[in-house]
Amino acid sequence: MALLDDGVIRAEGVGRRYGDTRAVQDIDLRVSRGEIVGLIGPNGSGKSTLINLISGTLKPDAGRLLLAGTDMARAPAHRLARGGVARTFQLVRVVGDMTALENVMAGLTARSDRAWNGQARDEARALLARVGRGAKGDVPAAEQAGEHDREHDRHGDRVQQRPPDPEDGPAVAEA
Repeated sequence: MALLDDGVIRAEGVGRRYGDTRAVQDIDLRVSRGEIVGLIGPNGSGKSTLINLISGTLKPDAGRLLLAGTDMARAPAHRLARGGVARTFQLVRVVGDMTALENVMAGLTARSDRAWNGQARDEARALLARVGRGAKGDVPAAEQAGEHDREHDRHGDRVQQRPPDPEDGPAVAEA
């Protein structure tokens, strides 16, 4: 399945209510392959709700959410993660006894059927290099915790998951 030119992720008229409160209303959004998008707004404006809808943590009350043209509004979060859509949180937890490289490998292998092997190690090294941490891959994560916090404060979270490979076919399917 080829990824669509009009967006890998699309939201069309998406809405979510909590009782009588409209947390998100009539949202239209398109995110293209490789594009980085910022979502800005005041507290209570629905940013987290929208991210939770896109990542499958919440289900929309209205509208459609599409991943590479496939409706993902009712897909479970683990299927979306395997398709390359995942939510990150501000408080990142790492396994301190593992190296930074091993922590990244754990994330890579957790979201797919990929084995913990040389290919995962190479991809993890490339991701660490992409965010300027390549030289720290073999250092235990616990020794880097303070460094990461300082860098995160200065630069923000720059790690983006690899987009799904179009050759893998649809990322989501009916449950």
